[in-house]
This record gives sequence, C-alpha cells and structure tokens, in this order.
Amino acid sequence: MARAGLFFLICYAWSWGFWSVPLGLGLDIWAWPNTIWLYLGGLGPPLAGLFMLARTGALGGFARRAISLHWLRSPAAIAIVCAPLAFALGGAALVWLVSAEPDALDAAALRAGLADPLALLGFAAFIFLLGPLPEEIGWRGFAQDALQARLSPLAASLALGLGWGLWHWPLFLMEGYYEAFGGAAPEPLRFGADILVGSVLIGFAYLAAGRSVLAAVLFHFFNNFAGEILRLTPTAEDWRSGLALVAALALAPSMLRRRNSAAAPDSG
Repeated sequence: MARAGLFFLICYAWSWGFWSVPLGLGLDIWAWPNTIWLYLGGLGPPLAGLFMLARTGALGGFARRAISLHWLRSPAAIAIVCAPLAFALGGAALVWLVSAEPDALDAAALRAGLADPLALLGFAAFIFLLGPLPEEIGWRGFAQDALQARLSPLAASLALGLGWGLWHWPLFLMEGYYEAFGGAAPEPLRFGADILVGSVLIGFAYLAAGRSVLAAVLFHFFNNFAGEILRLTPTAEDWRSGLALVAALALAPSMLRRRNSAAAPDSG
C-alpha cells in the first residue's frame, strides 16, 4: 500500500502542479500555447507509474505486458471492444422501449466521421493519446497491482477508481475544458460514480486478459470514444450508466474470489 500511496503522491503533485498554472492565471486552456500546461499535467499518471515500476524493478515485466497480444484470443477481447458500445446502444434502446423517445441517441458525429474517415481517425487518435494510453500506464500498469498486494481485485479497483476520479478534480475548475468535447461539463458526483464503475470494468478486463495493459488501454479508449461519437439524452445516459453498473455488479463476485497472486510483482 505504501507503493500505491507514493505513486498517487507523485501523480497528483505532477499533474496538479502543472494544471495550477492555467487555473491560477485564468488562462483559456484550449488556446495555444496554454494547452501545453494541460498536456504536461496529463503526464502525471504515466510518469509516476514508470518511475515506480523502475524503482521496484518491474519495468521489464511491464514492457512485456504492454505489448503482448496473446489476450486477443480470449473472450475478454470481445468484451473490451463491444461493452462500451453495447452500453450506449442498450441505454438508447431501453429509453425507446420505455418511453418511445425517438431521439435518445444522436449519431450525427459518427455519420460525419464515416463521411470523412481521415478526420474520424484523427479524432480517435486525439482521444487515445489524451487519456487512455497515458493514464493506463499508471492506473493499470502500476497502481492496480500495487493495490492488489493487500486488497482483493474488487477493492483495489474501487480504491483506484477513487484515486482516478479525484485526479480529474482540477479539470472541472478549468472553464471550457469539458465543453470543448461538445457537451456541458459532467456533474461531478455522477462523473465520480461512473469512474468507480468504469474502474471495476477495466480492472476486470485487465485481469481477464492476463494483466494486459494494452487491454486496459483499449477498453478505456472505446469507452471514451463511444461517448464522443454517440450522444445520448440525459435519460438514455442514465440507462447507459445503469447497464454498466449492472455489469460491474455481476462481475464483482468473481473479482472478490480472485487470488492476489494474480497481481504478483513483475520481475525486471
């Protein structure tokens, strides 16, 4: 647990330190070169994770887990790709069934992207590099295993979700940060609840795929990307969150039964 505590201390100090500059000066975070502060702050999780992996002699094992593709033959791969999309479509379908609301899902962004594949690919790369790839190097690449040294996988995923959600706190204070993605800033408590559920789902995918960091990155990416290209009404969003919660609750017992040996430290 001490290792996990040091990881979060480094992560917060780095990220919040850089993010405090535009916050303190009242800068437009999306105006160049102010955006540099945002991107530098976003490097907190990967840098803290890599530092702790090197400090504990686990960098070599992490590298193998980061590039391994063996998990693509497992059912976890299907869940990683399909679950976030299924939650969004399922939420819209349930709204339609219950209230016959015809516009529960807005796929205009997806249709526009399909009409301009290069633009869609560029947007996907932006989403991938902004959050999923750098964050998961720290969250699942180091913190999940460090927490599982003392906690069950379920408890570790929930503890990580708390740390992950709190890490986002300064972003809510940056005027226009979330609005730049095409919608209003999420309600903080709702966002935190979704993070906790998401942490359980990604934690399960990570372990089911043999502690594959790439699997965690892709699940995180597809979840974020689906949220950007498939816009849901508030009611449909509630149903989507409900479906994700049901999935997390269904997986929770198996995560309680998993042995902590599944998170044995990597050898260098």
